[in-house]
Amino acid sequence: MINGDIVNGKYMESAIIHGCSGTMLTNEWAIGCNHCYSYDMDGRSNTINVFYGGTKSHPEQQRGVEQIIRHPTNTAGINPYFQRLPGMDGFQGIDVVLFKLASPLEINGSTSGFRREIWPFPSSELQGKDITCLGWGLKSANLTSDELRKAILRVTKVELDLVVNGVPVGDRASYVANSKGQIIVGGDSGGGAFFERNGIWYLVAVTAGHFTPLVDGFSVLVSHHAVYNWVKKIVFQEFGSSLRDEWEAFDGVITSAPAAASWSTGRLDVFVRGSNGHLMHKFFDGGWHNWEDRGGELIDAPAAVSWGPNRIDCFARGIDNRLCHLWYENGWKSWEAFDGVITSAPAVASWSSGRLDVFARGRNGHLMHKLFDGRWQPWEDRGVELIDAPAAVSWGPNRIDCFARGIDNRVQHFWYDSGWGSRETFDGVVSSGPAVASSSTNRLDLFARGLNSNLLHKWYDNTGWSGWKNLGGQIIDTPGAVSWGPNRIDCFGRGLDSRMYHKWSK
Repeated sequence: MINGDIVNGKYMESAIIHGCSGTMLTNEWAIGCNHCYSYDMDGRSNTINVFYGGTKSHPEQQRGVEQIIRHPTNTAGINPYFQRLPGMDGFQGIDVVLFKLASPLEINGSTSGFRREIWPFPSSELQGKDITCLGWGLKSANLTSDELRKAILRVTKVELDLVVNGVPVGDRASYVANSKGQIIVGGDSGGGAFFERNGIWYLVAVTAGHFTPLVDGFSVLVSHHAVYNWVKKIVFQEFGSSLRDEWEAFDGVITSAPAAASWSTGRLDVFVRGSNGHLMHKFFDGGWHNWEDRGGELIDAPAAVSWGPNRIDCFARGIDNRLCHLWYENGWKSWEAFDGVITSAPAVASWSSGRLDVFARGRNGHLMHKLFDGRWQPWEDRGVELIDAPAAVSWGPNRIDCFARGIDNRVQHFWYDSGWGSRETFDGVVSSGPAVASSSTNRLDLFARGLNSNLLHKWYDNTGWSGWKNLGGQIIDTPGAVSWGPNRIDCFGRGLDSRMYHKWSK
């Protein structure tokens, strides 16, 4: 909400803080712009109020601010957003500040459970993308800032790697005027800029503009590592605690959901996209080995399967949006690429030695299928509409089960059993693509990320489908799952700290 006007109550929750804008991160924490608040407020921060809502369905709520925490000043490069603006001594100009409220706000009908997703991926992926901005207006005297804050505006350009005062800044986002001449206006500092991917709205930046030649229209890119890690440590530490307590954690930063394969009991092979964009591989054979770089250039998460001992097939979407394939057969082979554009990470299943079934979202949003049975067949359109990457598994010859998140954010299931059958849709909303494993014939274990970022689990046996069960933890995106045999499931996820976490059944 912006100044009492509902823009999108589910994803873009903003508030008015002491006359400027702010963006809610949780029910108790908001982020704003530092130059709106002088340093002498730090000793009496409880005099600042947050106003949220102001409509019939969302009555206005007012909360005092219990604590102000400013992003630490550092001019040596760790914090590139510190800048003392001309004529504004005592202000940490284009940097951000966090506010903790005296008591939680009611957001989406609850005083708990709301968590704003912050863009966790490389900032280069925002180049040329449309950013939806709140707290922006027309640089004109004809309309007031209050009126203009009520609009969602589409910004047509994102520039990265800008220079301030001759010093390269790095992951700075500068939102320039769009075709309507709409840019930031006074009073809008702290409003959010959002990017949608796979049905999730990520906070990309916080408006921090000021009418000077230096910073007119600038914003702090919240996903810059210096800001992202600071916000995560202060605001989201309570969300990550259950993950650390209950899951096994691995060192190393990953930038995608994980994929897992197993060729025998006691063997696990896990693949992710690394911070350099390459395929990274880690395996377990009684103990975990270090990450190794398998090369390639990936856009998003890989997929992996094994059709038997000493064989792994790994697939990924390359930077040209084509399907790429790397495999291990008593040694790693070279990458190969296939024709045709895909718009999601792939999924793969194998029902026997020499058989591979690969699935991905096509350019038209449909599920696309490609199979190998001694030679590669052309892509075929299976018609189902997907939001993001599918998942697939086989529990035996001539059987494939495929799952996908549909446009209604519910999981859809369709299967091949000596021929493609009908499909079913499950109750319950998820916020990621699914993952699936099978430990035996007529057994399926389905996983997905829930609305509160928890890992959800649903299974099928001879009695039918269970309901969703919450396994806790906090994951950023789609989980990964595999089984090496009866009654054993290994599940992997990317945590809030961008490390890989592992949970398994015994």
